[in-house]
Amino acid sequence: MAGPDVMELASLGRSFQLGMLYDVRSDMLISGVKLWDKEDLECNIMEYPKPDTHVKIITEDSLQAKAHSLGVEGSVKLSLIGGLINIDGSAKFADDSNKSNHVTRLTLKYHTTTKFKELTMNHLGAGRIRHPELFDSNIATHVVTGVLYGAEAFFIFDRVISEEENKKEVAGTLHAVINKIPMCKIEAKVKLNLNENERNFVDKLNCTFYGDFKLDTNPRNFEDAIRIYADLPKYLGDKQQNAVPKKVSLYPLHRLDSKAMKIVRDISSSVVDYCVNFLQDLQVLEIRVLDLTTSKMFTYFSYMQQQLSDFAARLSELDRDLKKQMISILPTVRGGGSEESALLTLFKKVDISPFNKRKLTSWVEDKEKEVSLMEQFISALTKNSKANITVKSSSLNDTIGDLSYEYILCLSFRFTDEQDPQLEDMWNYLQGTDGLNSGKTNLAWFKNSSVLNKTRTSLRQFIEFAASNANKSSNIKFVVNEEYPTDSVKQALLVLYENGVPNESFVIPSKPNAPRKTNATDDSITLAWDDAQIGSEEIKYYEIMYLYVSAEKQVVTDENSPEAWTAVATDDAKKEKHISNLPAGVPFLFKVRSVTEIGVSVFSENSQIILTLGTVELTSETIELLMHEIDGLEEQEIKEYYATFCELCPDGKMTKDIFNKAFQAVYPDGNTDKYSQYAFNIMNNNKDRTSNFVEYVIAMRMHNSDDLEKSLSLAFDIFDYNKNGNIDEKELIRMITTTGELINKPCDQKMAKRYAQEIFDVCDPDFTIMS
Repeated sequence: MAGPDVMELASLGRSFQLGMLYDVRSDMLISGVKLWDKEDLECNIMEYPKPDTHVKIITEDSLQAKAHSLGVEGSVKLSLIGGLINIDGSAKFADDSNKSNHVTRLTLKYHTTTKFKELTMNHLGAGRIRHPELFDSNIATHVVTGVLYGAEAFFIFDRVISEEENKKEVAGTLHAVINKIPMCKIEAKVKLNLNENERNFVDKLNCTFYGDFKLDTNPRNFEDAIRIYADLPKYLGDKQQNAVPKKVSLYPLHRLDSKAMKIVRDISSSVVDYCVNFLQDLQVLEIRVLDLTTSKMFTYFSYMQQQLSDFAARLSELDRDLKKQMISILPTVRGGGSEESALLTLFKKVDISPFNKRKLTSWVEDKEKEVSLMEQFISALTKNSKANITVKSSSLNDTIGDLSYEYILCLSFRFTDEQDPQLEDMWNYLQGTDGLNSGKTNLAWFKNSSVLNKTRTSLRQFIEFAASNANKSSNIKFVVNEEYPTDSVKQALLVLYENGVPNESFVIPSKPNAPRKTNATDDSITLAWDDAQIGSEEIKYYEIMYLYVSAEKQVVTDENSPEAWTAVATDDAKKEKHISNLPAGVPFLFKVRSVTEIGVSVFSENSQIILTLGTVELTSETIELLMHEIDGLEEQEIKEYYATFCELCPDGKMTKDIFNKAFQAVYPDGNTDKYSQYAFNIMNNNKDRTSNFVEYVIAMRMHNSDDLEKSLSLAFDIFDYNKNGNIDEKELIRMITTTGELINKPCDQKMAKRYAQEIFDVCDPDFTIMS
C-alpha cells in the first residue's frame, strides 16, 4: 500500500518480510513477531512484476557516494556509517574504502529488480489485528507493507599507481576500459574491444566483489569479473527465485493504533551532511598518513614512521569513538528524547579539540614536506656508491663496536621529537585527561631557514668528505643515523668518534681555493693557493694533482680517470709548491687538497690553464686550445698573432713593455699604458714578469670575443684590483677612465664618477658613491 506517511528504505541485505515490525529510531528490524497471523498475510498480498536492469560506473569512493549508490538517504546514512545496521550482501560495499592515494579505484554497479509485493490494507484494519498488545510494547514504529525484490553487484577495480605513472592518466585509462563493458544488454559472452595497451593495463587490475548473488568463487581479476558479470542474470534462477529484498515500504504503526509509538522527528539533512563529511575528513587524513608510512625513507629511518602510525591509530580511535557515541544519540533524537543539536555538539566538541581539522591537516602537511625533503637527502647520501656511507637509524650502534675503525664520522639527524606535542594532545584528549600543549608552538625544523641552510651545508660537506676519503683510508667509517633532539634543538649534528670517544666540535677540512700560477719557466711552474682552513684538524701537508690538457681534452676535470693525473705533495702546510721537470710550452690544469690525520679535504676547483714558458710551436693542439678558449677566433687569425708574437718575442717570453707595444699596434689612437699594465698583471703574475703566447692572444682578443660572458669575466678580473671578488666604486671608475683612454675617448674623473653611479643605480639602487 502507498500513502503520504509511507517510508521507503533500502534493505541493505536484511531479510525483510511483509508484516514484520521495524523501529525507525534504531533502524532495527524486529524479528519473531508480527501484527497478523501468517494465514491473514498470505491472503492479502498483491504481487507486481518490476523488471528493470541498469549498470553504472561509480568514480567516487567517499562515504556520501557509497550511501547514494546503495540508495541510502537521510539520517539512515549515519546509521549505515556508524554501524547501527547489520549490513549484508551487496551492502557490504559500504565498508570497503580505498586505503591509499597510490591506488586508483573505479566501481561497476549492476542493479536489477524483478517484482514488488505489498499488503492490501483493505482487510487488515485495526479490528483485524491479531496481536494488538504489540502496540503497548513500544518496540517498533513501523510495519513492512511492501517489498521490492531484485539484486545488486559491485565490482571494485583497483590499480596500484607506480612512481613513474600519472594518477589522472591511469584513472582515465581505467574509466575507458570499464566503459567498454556493455551497460544495457548483458550477453552470454561479453567481448571487449581492447587494444594492446589496454590489455596490458587490465592485467594489473585487482577486483573485489560485493553482491546479492551466491557465486562459487569471487572474482579476483578483470577476466574473472567480466566472466561473472556476463553470467549474473543466470544467478537469479530460472524464475528469478533468488532475488532478495532491495527496498521496503514502511507504514507507521500509529496510523493503525494511536497507542503505538509515533516518531517525532527525523534529522535535518544539513546536520547529517555535517556529520558524514566530518567522518570523511578523518578518513582522508588517515589515508594520507598511512601512505606516508610507505615512503622509501623508512627503509633507512624509523622514528617518524612510528609517529605517523601513532597519528593514524589515534584518528582511527576517534573515528570509532565518534561512531559509538553517534549511534547512541540517534535513537533518542529520532524518538524525541533529545534535540538534533546533540549530534552537532558531539562533533563541534571535537572541532575545538586537538582533532581540529586545521591542526590535523597542518601536522600532516608538515610531515609530507619533511618526508619529501628527507627522501632527497637520503638519495644524495646513497647515490654515490664510492662514498660508502651507511645510512640507518642504528648505523652508529652497528659500527661503534667494530675495532677495525679508528674513526667514525657520524652525521646525526636530530629532527624527530621523542614526544610530539600534537600526538600528546591527541592522546590526552582521547583519554579524557588534561595537559594539552595548546600554548606550545612547534615550528617545523625545515621552516627555519637557518636550520635548513646549515643542514644542507653539513650534508653536502659530509658527502664530499666521504667521497674524497673512500679510497684513501680504511680506518675511518662514515655513517648517518637519527637520534632524538637534545633540549629540543633540531639539527644535523656532525660527531667524530675516535676510538669510541665522541667529539662534537669536529669540523670537516675546508675546500682550498683553486691554485694560481706565481711563476713559470721553460720546465717548471710555481703555484700558490688560499685556504680558509676552517677545519678543526691540523693540516699536515697539501696534495697537488696536475693534468696535461690535450686538444681532445680542452678543459678537463677527469675525476673518472685518476690515473691521468700526476700527484705531488708539499713538505709541510705551506700553501705553495714548485713543480719542475715539465715540458716547455705545454698547458696544464692543477687542483689541490689538504691532508689531515683524519683524512683529505675535497679537491679545489681546477685552476685556469697554465702553460710552461719557452718558444711556442704553433701546433694543431695549440690552435684548437685557443679556438676553444675564444669564441669566433679563426685559425688564420691565430697564425697572424703567432707571426707578430715571434717577431716581438723570439725567445717565447713577452715582457710588460713588449706587451704594451702590442696593444699600441691594436689601438694606435689610444693611450694603452694603464690598460695594458692591468691586463698584463692579471694575465700573468710571474716573478720574472713575462707572458706566453696563449696569454698574449687571450688578452689581445678580449674586446673582440663573440663570447660576451668570457669578455666580461676577463675585464672583471683585470679591474678587480684588490682581488676580493667585487668591483667597488674606485675600481669601476678606474675601469671607465682606463677604457676611455684605450679607445681614445678620454673621460675625466667627474664624468667617470657619474657613469659609475648610473651603473650602481641599476645594480644596487641604495648605493651612493661618496665624493
